[in-house]
Amino acid sequence: MSRRALTFVLLTLAACGDKDEPTPTEDSGDVEGDADADTDSDSDTDTEVDIPADATMTGKVVDESGKAIEGARVSMCKTLCRTSFTDAGGLYSFPALEGFTHSFEIVISGGGWATPLAPITLVGAQENVLDAVGVKFSASQAMPATPKEVEVVEGLFITVGLDQLKLPFGADGSMVSGVRVAASDQVPVELPGEVIQMWYLGPFDGHAEAHLPFRMDNLWGLSAGETLEVWAADYTLAAWVSAGTVTVSGDELTLESDGEGIPVLSTLVLLRATSGG
Repeated sequence: MSRRALTFVLLTLAACGDKDEPTPTEDSGDVEGDADADTDSDSDTDTEVDIPADATMTGKVVDESGKAIEGARVSMCKTLCRTSFTDAGGLYSFPALEGFTHSFEIVISGGGWATPLAPITLVGAQENVLDAVGVKFSASQAMPATPKEVEVVEGLFITVGLDQLKLPFGADGSMVSGVRVAASDQVPVELPGEVIQMWYLGPFDGHAEAHLPFRMDNLWGLSAGETLEVWAADYTLAAWVSAGTVTVSGDELTLESDGEGIPVLSTLVLLRATSGG
């Protein structure tokens, strides 16, 4: 078995279940043999074609000071969820995972932790190494009852109201929160291009029945007329979902959305796409 280091650091996430959308089944880390709905021709009921669980994953979870975080719940989810809890040294491990795209999440107990989400594609028959850094929200305020533009975190304005969102079962929707994530602490982005900025937003996995309008201050010195892509991570789909594009204003002060809007509050990315990508 070969060994591969996935070159990123990580953060935290919420439970493996999700409102009234299809919900992954929780599993302790064994090879799939479950009884959920199925579209393939074998005798089990998975939605994935049978793929051997011959990939492994290990890593360490620390806070921003580098101190190990004990008891963090690390999960890899798709049709089902496999979980591992960090030990006193912050270490976790998965002995058997399939070589496809999973939603990678970490839950750290205690208040104020942001919830990053990363669709991660594993290659079979490899040892994958993923280290993580816990980050807390830098800004939180009361969630408006009805749609209102809120500066969720410096320079990011989202029009949001509680009545627009479908939240996971038991989620607290009383606050809207965000943090700008430093490049060294970001989850990986499997999209072609350069990540200009990443944010973690809350309430985590709050889906907008109508996408949420947004705009940004130009905090990066981008040139007038430049157009960039915006993407949000979707937990259930284990995929990046488009939030449209933004274009730098003529006075270079703001980035205005094309109107598509943010589909879900989770990991949000501003991306300079690779030419032709």
